[in-house]
Amino acid sequence: MLNKKYFIVGIIIIICGLKIIFNYAHLEFINSPDQSSNQSKDNNKLNSNTISIDIKGAVKIPGVYTFKEEVLLNDAIKQAGGLSNADTSCINLARKLKDGEMITIPKNGTCNPDDLININNASEQELTLLKGIGETRAKDIVDYRTQNGDFQTIEDIKNVSGIGDGLFLKIQKQIIV
Repeated sequence: MLNKKYFIVGIIIIICGLKIIFNYAHLEFINSPDQSSNQSKDNNKLNSNTISIDIKGAVKIPGVYTFKEEVLLNDAIKQAGGLSNADTSCINLARKLKDGEMITIPKNGTCNPDDLININNASEQELTLLKGIGETRAKDIVDYRTQNGDFQTIEDIKNVSGIGDGLFLKIQKQIIV
C-alpha cells in the first residue's frame, strides 16, 4: 500500500516536471544574469535571430536575458522569476520585445495607465498633453521616431532636439514606451 502511494506521488512529480520544462522550452532561453562573464564572449557569436532585453523593477531576478526568438513581455517576466509586488495595469504583457530593450516593471501603486502616454505610438496631438510639449516639439518627437524607430526607454526621448534633462524631468512620470 505504501509503495503504491510513493509510486503515484513519483509519477505526479515527473508529470509536473515535464510540464514545466515543456512550458519554457518554446522560449529557447539562452542565459540568465547569474551566468559567468565568460558567457559575454559567447554572446558576441550569437546570430541575428537572438534578442537581449534588460528587465528591472518589480521582478524577482532583474537582469539581462537573451532569447533565440521574439519573446513577449510576459515570457520575459517569467524568466526573470516572476513579478514581485508589481503593478501591471500600465504595461502590455502581450507586447513583443525588441533587441536591446530595457523594461522597468512598476511597483504596486506607482502606475496610473490613464495618465500615461506611450511615446512610441502617441500622435502629435496626444504628445501636446505633456507638460512643456507644444505642437513643434510634438512634431519633432514624431519625426525622430519615424526616422530612428521606437524609443527603447523613456530616457531616449532626450535624443530629440530640444528635449534636455529639464524638460525630461517634467514629463518622465507621464510617459511610457
